[in-house]
Amino acid sequence: HGTDKGRLKQMSKKFVLLSDLHAHTWSAFATGDGLRNSRLRRSLDILEASLRRAQTEPCPWVFAGDLSHTAGYVDDEVLAGVTEVLARFRDVEKLVVWGNHDAGNRRASISVEQTIFAAMVYVTKMIVLDPSLTHGGIVEAGGILFSGAGYQPKRGLLRFAEPSDVGVYHQTVRGARAANGFVLEEGIDPEELLNRHKLSVVGHIHHPQELPAPGGRILVPGSPEHHNFGDDGTHGWWVVPVHTARELGELEFVPGGSPEFRTVDTPTDIQKDGHFYR
Repeated sequence: HGTDKGRLKQMSKKFVLLSDLHAHTWSAFATGDGLRNSRLRRSLDILEASLRRAQTEPCPWVFAGDLSHTAGYVDDEVLAGVTEVLARFRDVEKLVVWGNHDAGNRRASISVEQTIFAAMVYVTKMIVLDPSLTHGGIVEAGGILFSGAGYQPKRGLLRFAEPSDVGVYHQTVRGARAANGFVLEEGIDPEELLNRHKLSVVGHIHHPQELPAPGGRILVPGSPEHHNFGDDGTHGWWVVPVHTARELGELEFVPGGSPEFRTVDTPTDIQKDGHFYR
């Protein structure tokens, strides 16, 4: 216990944030089978880079849902790959919420036993955040109070997390924008988040953005890389400083570095630069 307390005092008041990894053995624009799948390897590299940054600081690592892509089941190769990377960083405090892809397409309330994380917690040393769990979905890590709630398919099924410094969710937020500029009119009311947390982190929407939020901050971290032609702009992951329990510093964005999906007008616009074109 003495060692743990000493390490906690040395931890930076910040956390690494990743969301919507969607690890998968993709067929489009990919080479190699199984764990040699080129796009899966890139996703695993991003996962490793974010965990290594958390280990180096040291600080907590937070994941806002959708670790895998196939809803309702996980390919053996994907499960092996993400588990190996996560288990390799056992000394990193990991806090996660499940996303819709981690649990499958369900209409009823989702519990942790129905998600990819149910077994992972035993081998990767992570804590799942959700009000249904024995710890009430609220945990202190790195001197920061976190709470969270996993994805629910209907607004009425969602139990909001307890008040905390940082709230972690995987839902749509009303007022967020898609990559094409469309403003989403349905989802969580931003006021519900602002009333509970100084910073709210909400996975699910792949387009990274910060929502206008007087009196607090709402960060949609987005996916760390383009997953299809609906994505646009630079994607990556984040390092979030917390100067005090109720004051946030400037957010650090770390580009994922994976190829982008780009749509062009003519074949002559296609470049040999490693990006994916149509």
